[in-house]
Parts: sequence; structure tokens; C-alpha cells
Amino acid sequence: MQIYNKKIYYGIMAYNRRNLLKRVIDIQNITLELKRKDGDMFFKTIYWTHIYPTYKISYRTYATYLDMNARKQLKELEEKMNKKAS
Repeated sequence: MQIYNKKIYYGIMAYNRRNLLKRVIDIQNITLELKRKDGDMFFKTIYWTHIYPTYKISYRTYATYLDMNARKQLKELEEKMNKKAS
């Protein structure tokens, strides 16, 4: 269990698409924050020291998460849900 931005993460699998996208955004934010602090840090180092102990995902999944445009997908999903609810 680690704490990032006063949130506690236990490495639980996503319940639905919305939760998965929020998790991907959290992982992307952690990676960006660490890369800003130390630009010479490798992604593999970030993965082994910060991502794997918290989220228990494979390196391949981590690379896929970094490649996703999760913010856009989450926005589209929420618009679709709001439209459906109206």
C-alpha cells in the first residue's frame, strides 16, 4: 500500500471501464510526476519502484497504459453516460 496525492491504492482490478480509465490516469500522472522530478529516470525504474508494488500489473500492461489516451476515453464515456441518463 502506497499513498499518492493523499489517496491510498491497493492494486485492485478495475470493476468497469470507468474505473479502469481512472486507474490508467493515476498511473500516467505518477509517471509524469516522477519524470518531471528526475528526467533521467527510466520507465522500467519507475515501474519497479512505484507502479508494480502498488498496482501489481505487468510491465507490458504498464507500457500499454502509458500509450492510452485515457482522459479522452473517459470524457467520451462520461458524455455517453450523461446522454444516456438524459
